[in-house]
Amino acid sequence: MGGTVVIKWGGGLITYKDQLCTVNLDVIDALAKACSQTGKQLVIVHGAGSFGHLKAKQFRLAEGRIDELSQDEAIYDVRSDMLTLNKFVMDSLAKHGISAKSYPPHEWAKGTGPKFKGDLPVFDGVTVVFGDVVDDEKQGFGILSGDDLILRYATELPEVERAVFAIGGVDGILRVPPARATAEDLI
Repeated sequence: MGGTVVIKWGGGLITYKDQLCTVNLDVIDALAKACSQTGKQLVIVHGAGSFGHLKAKQFRLAEGRIDELSQDEAIYDVRSDMLTLNKFVMDSLAKHGISAKSYPPHEWAKGTGPKFKGDLPVFDGVTVVFGDVVDDEKQGFGILSGDDLILRYATELPEVERAVFAIGGVDGILRVPPARATAEDLI
């Protein structure tokens, strides 16, 4: 049953986005259980939901270094929050008998967007990565989106059969970034 499947666990699905740093354990456990029932090689990319978006937006981390803002503590906090969320994901995968390894992007990736730099880490079991605050040569740092991670994993790994999006709290997936999207861009 070879082949690889890249799965996005959307942040709006695995957390309660209206409550700061609140995980939806029932959903995470259901996703982990489903993953335990396949013989496929898996790459899981999870979103941030209530663990990253609010503080990242408040301190404009996606824009990089802004002199008039004190952003260093926010970078630390968002990374720390993402590691906390990732621990819930990893614990659930282990509970369901899945051998998995997590690779926090701030430890191996540089830059943002689909052409970020860094060799994609892959584990013999289940590979887990997530959206993160990463170093960036041009702007000091920025947000490496889970969507950009999915794109590279789905197009650069051999034998990828499909990319699956498990999402919640949204109407669907957009063909373009939200700032440019119109109703016709909703898939």
